[in-house]
Amino acid sequence: LRPSIYQKVFFTYIEYDTTLKGDNSININVLKNKEVILVTGIANSAPLVSYLHSEGVILKHLEYSDHHNFTDKDLEEIKTIQSNNKVVLTTEKDYVRIFEKLNNLYYLPIETKFINRKSDFDNIIKKYVEQSSRNS
Repeated sequence: LRPSIYQKVFFTYIEYDTTLKGDNSININVLKNKEVILVTGIANSAPLVSYLHSEGVILKHLEYSDHHNFTDKDLEEIKTIQSNNKVVLTTEKDYVRIFEKLNNLYYLPIETKFINRKSDFDNIIKKYVEQSSRNS
């Protein structure tokens, strides 16, 4: 990286929550005793799949392209494999798009964490917002 003098570089990573959200909340450990159907429509699902495997989750992955527009046929396919012992898990982004169309659907929240210098980043954003507010 060769940032210009006016640019700042910050390094972050994604941290997965251990509580799945949906109609109710369940701990990720519950997935070890369930059949998990992972439904993703994101560019790179490998980190999520890797994380779930590291937590001992065995899953069947229905992988769609990034920004996939879930069709009725897609949703019917998901519904046909749902049962009492199966949990359908998706990303928060996809959950928002399909939660009204599926029952017993969960997502795994993520949080962006700074490796260092979070307060520097926060200060840059605050200054920008303050200056923009004064200019408008």
